[in-house]
Amino acid sequence: MRQNMQKIFFKRFILFVVLPILLLIAMGIPLLIHQIEKNELQNLDVMLSSYETSLEQEISEGSMKLSQFLLINENEMLKMMSEYSEAEGAIDYNKRKEMEERFNYLTTPDSNVEGIEFYFNNGKSYGNRTYISLTKAEIEECFWYKETKRGTDRVHVTIADAADFIPNVSGQNKKALLFLVSPERYDPKEQLDLVLMVQGCTIFDSLSGLSGTDYSAYIADDKGNVLLKSDERYVGQAEDLQSKSGIWNTISQSIRIYGTNWHLILIKDKGLILREYIQNIGFMLLISAIIFFVFYLFARGFFNTLALPIATLTKEMQALDLKASSIEINTEAPYEIQQIQMQFNEMVCRIQNLVTVNQQNEYARHQEELKALQSQINPHFFSNTLNTIKFMAQVSKNEGIRQMTDALMQILDCSFRDFESTHTLEDEVHMLEAYLCIMKIRYAENFSVMIDIEEQCKGYRIPKLVLQPFIENALTHGLLDEMAEGRIKVGIHKAGKFIVIVIEDNGCGISNEILEQIKDGYETKAGRIGIANVLKRLPLYYGEDFAFLIESSLGVGTKVEIRIPVSN
Repeated sequence: MRQNMQKIFFKRFILFVVLPILLLIAMGIPLLIHQIEKNELQNLDVMLSSYETSLEQEISEGSMKLSQFLLINENEMLKMMSEYSEAEGAIDYNKRKEMEERFNYLTTPDSNVEGIEFYFNNGKSYGNRTYISLTKAEIEECFWYKETKRGTDRVHVTIADAADFIPNVSGQNKKALLFLVSPERYDPKEQLDLVLMVQGCTIFDSLSGLSGTDYSAYIADDKGNVLLKSDERYVGQAEDLQSKSGIWNTISQSIRIYGTNWHLILIKDKGLILREYIQNIGFMLLISAIIFFVFYLFARGFFNTLALPIATLTKEMQALDLKASSIEINTEAPYEIQQIQMQFNEMVCRIQNLVTVNQQNEYARHQEELKALQSQINPHFFSNTLNTIKFMAQVSKNEGIRQMTDALMQILDCSFRDFESTHTLEDEVHMLEAYLCIMKIRYAENFSVMIDIEEQCKGYRIPKLVLQPFIENALTHGLLDEMAEGRIKVGIHKAGKFIVIVIEDNGCGISNEILEQIKDGYETKAGRIGIANVLKRLPLYYGEDFAFLIESSLGVGTKVEIRIPVSN
């Protein structure tokens, strides 16, 4: 079933353009989403690493400050606070001044330490720059107090609302670090119950500042208690924050803070991550749909303009008889269609001319075949006649006539045994030897010929009568007029993909004028028709692969080199 051009084009356009693009989009979107999530996880890792390093550094520095403050100079600060508790605050001026100086050194603006509070076993306390809204009873109910009492003589750290410990705190949900220690081993008088140091933390401010962004930050302990939060979005799922799977439809990363039981978690909603990319993909799909629709309208109009005239032209071509002169040119068709119609008319004329020429060539070929059949009579007549002469020479014991007749029969047999225009190099050499036999009898062996052919070259085919014209030219024009004995050397060998034939003589040489005529393939006045014939035939067999070189020096001799491609 034949389909018109328009349907074929649209089907192939959908099959090879539209469907592959849609398939690439369908395959590419999941890969794109995966790569976006992977990049976002790497971004979360970088943020977590930065927050972790800073938070661990602040915890380490705060613990060191509290330890040094209490234990320096052989626990001098703890001893002073024990004396203060025993004297119920009635210590001398110098002791109090020294205590104040130590407190002031600890709470310098550069240290981030907001204040320190000492709680005694008698229920009293002493504080410096602290504003603790919690009573001692309320403190004793806090989980961090209980953990500190369970691990005495160790600095514990926790997170608490800054408003409960620092006066005039601005901002909601502001947090502070609490460093706590119960120094029972270092307090021989057992006066101190708890030491509490309050320190501000810049990392808490950074994490709380993520509120209102695409990120959520939390710090939770191993029991699921949320110690710090940037917002309320995932607070109710605290147990899932530390799990490997995280919260569904989110990207989350968590890391444990060294020296604590805290986990720092960063979360980002997948929907927020992909929203912008999905909008861009939707916009690209809309643009692609518009482009496809515009292309469809353009292609439809184009085919209405082009396909219809072509269909009409095709019908006219199918109905056209080659005997007709031409088809009618549609002047209303596009310029290109008119050009096709004109070219088609020219093609019809050329075909008609070729048909006429072919008919003439066929007639000429039949005539030549008839002549060839008629010419077979002459070789048979010559062969029978020569056989008779050879028999008569044998009877009369005239060896010269017999040899000459036998050589001539070999030449005629090689030339007329079949209609093929080529034979093997071995046959060519045998025919050349027969020719030389005749010439030696004719000229009383006044010359010598040496033929050297490689064994591997004997089976290759070449056109008939290639060597004989060059040998004949060397004898008749180069050697026989000389007094000294003439020498001809024929060498045939294989060089790569070529057969190389070299013919050399020591004759009188060829003048430059005649040499140029031979190279150009002209028939010279000196009668070198055979060479011209060879130089015309060889290019017909081998084209540009054939090469012919001739060198000659007057009084020295001539060298001919023929290079033809190997042919079996």
